[in-house]
Amino acid sequence: MQPKLIRTHVGEYVPAEWNGKNESGMQPWGDRVLVLTDEFAGVTSGGIMVTDETKYKHDMAATTGVLVAIGDAAFTRNPDRTGPYVGKRPEAGHRVYFEQYGGAFYAGADGRMYRTMDDKVIGGGFMEGAAPAAAPKKPKPVVVTKVARPKLLMPA
Repeated sequence: MQPKLIRTHVGEYVPAEWNGKNESGMQPWGDRVLVLTDEFAGVTSGGIMVTDETKYKHDMAATTGVLVAIGDAAFTRNPDRTGPYVGKRPEAGHRVYFEQYGGAFYAGADGRMYRTMDDKVIGGGFMEGAAPAAAPKKPKPVVVTKVARPKLLMPA
């Protein structure tokens, strides 16, 4: 069964599957985090396959993924670094959303693409047990076959 797609303003993404182990070969330091980003579906909901270049660009624009590793100082200070962090501290395995194009991409030792970013780039997480939203069905286009032309009235 195909997983439900996550629909964003950029396109439809397949949620990243993570086995609970950091197999990337990378460990973030300080206030950095490591995220396994969701992958662009590659096929539109209308069934059109996109080129590799388009898929790559959409992968770079991903805004959701799974938190894989957290640096020791991540989520200990507020975003402007003037006081302590307030709120629930995310943990590895949480599904998160983050700023578009935030951080930098790296190929992991396992061949998957990861993004490393500051903790303040993370906007929040998905509620536990909440499934990603399914891509909404697009309405069928309305086809107009005949257009009525207005009659011109001529003065008598």
